[in-house]
Amino acid sequence: MVRGFTFSVEGAAKEICNRTAEALVVPGEAMESGSIGAMEGVMPSEGLEAMSLFGFLAVGAVALFTMIAISSWADARRRERESYYRNDMLKKLAEAQGAGAESALQLLREEARLEAIRKRQDMRIAGLVTLAVGIGVTIFLRALIPHAPIFLCGPLIMLIGVALYGGSYLVTTPDTPAGGGV
Repeated sequence: MVRGFTFSVEGAAKEICNRTAEALVVPGEAMESGSIGAMEGVMPSEGLEAMSLFGFLAVGAVALFTMIAISSWADARRRERESYYRNDMLKKLAEAQGAGAESALQLLREEARLEAIRKRQDMRIAGLVTLAVGIGVTIFLRALIPHAPIFLCGPLIMLIGVALYGGSYLVTTPDTPAGGGV
């Protein structure tokens, strides 16, 4: 069924929509009569809407994945550059002797300690966020479907959050780097 606009003959006559001297054509009646000429003025809107939506989603998907590819490429280049400069500095430190070399080694140890603390804090934050999402999902599913035990999916998410938060204390300590040295 082709969808179109319906209007009264009186309203069409007032607005002078059909400018020919012939009788006015109402889209609903034109469709019922089955005449081929009557279908010229009626444009199907379902196909046009579907194609517009498909075009929008296709362009959006291409743009999203292009942005992700460029972002990951730029991040890899940055990490490669940082690694190169760090290795160059370590090579120069190995060749150097004296107080400068000792202070540079202390700097590297301090950076490693700060990195371990940062990873520990990141694990705590990830655990708290996951715990909060689990609580929210439990409440949402309980309100959405009150008589079914579907809300029990929420505590599973909460347990993942608790494991992340607890793991930040068990796996890494301030004295050992992240990854739990033996």
